[in-house]
Amino acid sequence: MRRSSILAPAALLLACGIASANVGTGLPLDQYQAGTEITNNTIVTNGNFESVTSGNPNGWTLNNSHQVGAPVGANTGNNGAFSAQGNLGAADPGTGFNGYSQTVTLAPSTTYVLSAYMWNFGQNFDLEVVELRDSTDAFVTNIALTANDAAAQDPMLILDGARGVFGYTGFNSGAGGTFTLLTKFDLDEAVAGTRPNIAGQVDNIAITPISQFRPPNLIPEPASLSMLLAAGAALRRRR
Repeated sequence: MRRSSILAPAALLLACGIASANVGTGLPLDQYQAGTEITNNTIVTNGNFESVTSGNPNGWTLNNSHQVGAPVGANTGNNGAFSAQGNLGAADPGTGFNGYSQTVTLAPSTTYVLSAYMWNFGQNFDLEVVELRDSTDAFVTNIALTANDAAAQDPMLILDGARGVFGYTGFNSGAGGTFTLLTKFDLDEAVAGTRPNIAGQVDNIAITPISQFRPPNLIPEPASLSMLLAAGAALRRRR
């Protein structure tokens, strides 16, 4: 699998405290307020996996081994009742992948942002992936998360994928038209160790025109929060 992507415009990548995921930008969900981002929820059908019929997420096609279930792990307060989960103890199939897919339609010559909440509970170099492919099945872009990622510029800082991230990356739609969106857990069979049954999790997948996109806000530090509360109290007194 190709593990490169078209980078988002520089303005999107200058957020404070970001960590470098395998592909794309990852904002840890214990430092950023999930739910404060601005994304488009119309291009992707059932991107939050909340609409489920007989155990299957509506709008998505099951590919081999995957499920929707109650969110697991840390920082899932904004996830609702369901997330997409795998690999359910299954090995990578000889062809295809373990996960879900759906068809989306994009306007031509438009810059979009692919984004999702992502968690990784597997071994390092195993990847939780959200990927976009064009009508010829050629790779367009993806975002991916390992179990442990070194933060940008500082190898001593490690992003534990089990914390969860808001991952995103920008891309251009080229000629536009029909694309395939998929989510999967990409196993690296060379990695030793026992993986949990739910080795990866993804939720709130979105494709957003860049002009409409905003990443989530930082969670205020306690000192900053106290200052905000004090300022609010002072305003009330003046009134």
